[in-house]
Amino acid sequence: MKKLLPALLVATFCSAASPVLPTTPPAANLTSIIHYDPAKKEIDAEGDVTDSMFNELKRLTDLYQFDTLRINSIGGVTRAGMDIGALIKAKGLTLIVDGDCMSACANFMFPAAPKKIVLPGAVVASHGSATTRMSVCRLEDSKFCGIPEETLREDSAREKAFYSQTGMSFSLLETYDKFVGGLVS
Repeated sequence: MKKLLPALLVATFCSAASPVLPTTPPAANLTSIIHYDPAKKEIDAEGDVTDSMFNELKRLTDLYQFDTLRINSIGGVTRAGMDIGALIKAKGLTLIVDGDCMSACANFMFPAAPKKIVLPGAVVASHGSATTRMSVCRLEDSKFCGIPEETLREDSAREKAFYSQTGMSFSLLETYDKFVGGLVS
């Protein structure tokens, strides 16, 4: 059994010149495995943050009583990360990072959890936000991002609403946005 450590956040950022990942990665590359362990009263989720991961977590929260979500994910879909983050917040789930919690996991699931445990050797890494992505795309030209501007606007507005509704601070992402040269209104 791994010894538990207090929560630790390691934020890594890409520069404005770094490639920006699309809001919705190609569906063919998205996979996740979710397992409910009744003895531990926890769910293990490993893989990409997707709508299907959210739907399965939602289904399990409706069926079972559990208080912990153990995650290992390099991220995935922004919108699914917000949905899972809102579910974590609403259910008051403890989040255990057992491996990686990056991108959509780090931006939305990790901060939404009222209690966080990062196991030895685990990594939590954020690389900006939907709002940052919108600003970078404006600076670099929308062709650089390959995402329609309307989608960028929707994701940015939803992200700001997510942080507001869950009572979390958006200030770290605002600071990062200013760092890459964008303006957060």
